[in-house]
Amino acid sequence: MVVPAAGERFLDLAAGTGAFSRALHAAQPAVRIVAADFCVPILRRMPAGVAHRIGSDALRLPFRAGAFDGFVVAFGVRNFADPARALAELRRVLRPSGRGLILEFMRPERSWFGAAYRLYLGLWVPFLGGLCSGSFGAYRHLTRTVRSFFTRDEFVSLLAGAGFSVVARREMTAGAATAFLVQKDS
Repeated sequence: MVVPAAGERFLDLAAGTGAFSRALHAAQPAVRIVAADFCVPILRRMPAGVAHRIGSDALRLPFRAGAFDGFVVAFGVRNFADPARALAELRRVLRPSGRGLILEFMRPERSWFGAAYRLYLGLWVPFLGGLCSGSFGAYRHLTRTVRSFFTRDEFVSLLAGAGFSVVARREMTAGAATAFLVQKDS
């Protein structure tokens, strides 16, 4: 949904181990990527040469206004202490008419799938995720944050309040995740 042009500068916020950074780099090797995450040790797991890595709080980004042509955030907004403030920071560091892609877990809205998903999310995700990783608490946290996160319409309103227009929206896995392509309003 977002392919950088050669020489563009992109911010991968809540970058983790750099899956989005690697995807941006694969789509356009001449893109300049800054991978930022609150958790510095996880950034060290990112392969060298893909992006410049920096520890940063999403609520106080250490970049000048208009520093980036675009941004990506994958499954991070629901973990920000103040999502509205983090979105305002993303808007601040984005150039005029810059674009961004936000991928986030959402609650499926279809009634039959929504009910099955809530059961899966509440019981199976914490059990299976904890069993595989040894960290049951991390998967209980995931369940809590997904359940308490905004609906799609609420999130679109939050984006508008931060000065973004939603250019495109794509639901995946029957609505369990949604990608929002946004553009900075003038």
